[in-house]
Amino acid sequence: MVNGDNDLSNKLDWPASKFEDLFFEPRIKPVRVKGTSTGWKTIYREDEKAGNAGLHTLAVVGPSYMLLPNSRLHSIVSSFQDFELTLNMGLSGQRSDKKFNLVYNVRSGFDFGSDPSDGGRLQPKLVVRNSYDGSSQIELLFGLFRFICANMVVVPCQDRVIKFQARHHTVNTGIEAMIHGFLAEALDASAFSDIRDKILRSKMEMDTKVLPMAFIKSLPFKLLFPVLGAIRSHSHVPVVIDGAENGISYSLQSTAETKALISAIVNERAVPGNEKHVDVESRWDEATAMSYSEEVDNHWELFNLILKTVQAVVEKERRIEMAREIGLHFLAA
Repeated sequence: MVNGDNDLSNKLDWPASKFEDLFFEPRIKPVRVKGTSTGWKTIYREDEKAGNAGLHTLAVVGPSYMLLPNSRLHSIVSSFQDFELTLNMGLSGQRSDKKFNLVYNVRSGFDFGSDPSDGGRLQPKLVVRNSYDGSSQIELLFGLFRFICANMVVVPCQDRVIKFQARHHTVNTGIEAMIHGFLAEALDASAFSDIRDKILRSKMEMDTKVLPMAFIKSLPFKLLFPVLGAIRSHSHVPVVIDGAENGISYSLQSTAETKALISAIVNERAVPGNEKHVDVESRWDEATAMSYSEEVDNHWELFNLILKTVQAVVEKERRIEMAREIGLHFLAA
C-alpha cells in the first residue's frame, strides 16, 4: 500500500519528471487592485518547468475556491485501510498542469480472468480526478477497467454509477471523512461478486441480445453508424433494439429495420423549424467500415465489440464515461 506523501519520490521507482508533474505544490497569490485585496486568488506553479518567468499561472479563482493539492488528496485516499490501494503511476497523468487523473489499483481478491477471448483482463481500479483551475469538481470513479490500445474503459460495478463528487469549496469541511465514506460504500465485496456473476452469465448467453432503446439514444450521433454497423458486420449474436415506448422493435439483422431505427432517432432529435436532413444511404458505408478480427459469439464478446468501437471513434477524454454509460445499459440485470 502507498502510505503518506512526503517521501513518495524516494520510496517508489517513478520517473522524477512525472512525479513532479503530478505532485508539484501549487502556489496561491491574492489578487489585489490598487493594493486592496479582492478576495480572488491566482493559482500558479513555480519551478524549473515555468521557464525564465519563474512561474506559470494556472487560473484565477473566486473567493470561495479552496485548493486541494494532489499530495493531500493522495494521502487521504491511501490512508483508507479497508482495501489495498496502490497508486499506478503508469496510468496516472495530467494535462497542462491543471487537470489530473490519479489511478489506483484495487486489490479485490477476485480474479476476473486474463484469457484474450474475454477482451482482456478486468482490473478493479479507482480513478481520482482533480483540477487546479476551478474547471471541475473533485471526482472519484470506481469500476472494473480493461485496456484497449493502452487506454482504459470501465465496466460499471453494480447497476449504478459508483461515483463521488465534491466541489472545491468543501475541501476543508470533512473532505477526508466524505471520501473514506464513499470508499467504504464503493469498495464492497458484493460489488465485485455482482459484476463477476454478470460477466460469467453473459459469456454463457448466445441467444438474441435485446437492448433497450435507451442504449442507442445514449450514444452520441457520431457513434450511431459505427456501433450499429459493427454489430451488423461482426456479431454472430442477433441483436434487437426494444422500442417499447413506441411499441416497435428493430432487428439489426435487417437493413430496412436498422435504417428505420436511425431515421426514428434522427427525427426525435430534430429541433422543430431547424430539422437536420440525414441521408442514411450516403452514410451507410460508415456502418461497415470498422474491421474486427475476434469472434463475437456471446453477449460478453458483443459488449467488447461495442467497447472497441467506442475506443476507435470517441476522443480519449470521454472514453471512460462513454464506456461506463454503455455498460450500465448493456450489463443491466
